[in-house]
Amino acid sequence: MAEATGLSVTTVSHALRGKGQIAPATRDRVRRAAEELGYRPDPVARGLVSGRTGILGQPTSGVSRARRSARRADQDRRVLALRPAL
Repeated sequence: MAEATGLSVTTVSHALRGKGQIAPATRDRVRRAAEELGYRPDPVARGLVSGRTGILGQPTSGVSRARRSARRADQDRRVLALRPAL
């Protein structure tokens, strides 16, 4: 975008995000170029810059894995108890 408009990366960034003191004509020039080039903001890059991704995570604990492991071990014991001795 910066190369296509002949502007600095900072100016283009500010124009697209509505930051800084940018002349209206420059802001329009950047927005027209963005539209012509099919520019779409990268959400991952935005998250890196802002420190906010908008993604929620659900923590899981080792306790649930331990429970599953214990349950599987119990099931294995039951199956082995049902098998005839070899």
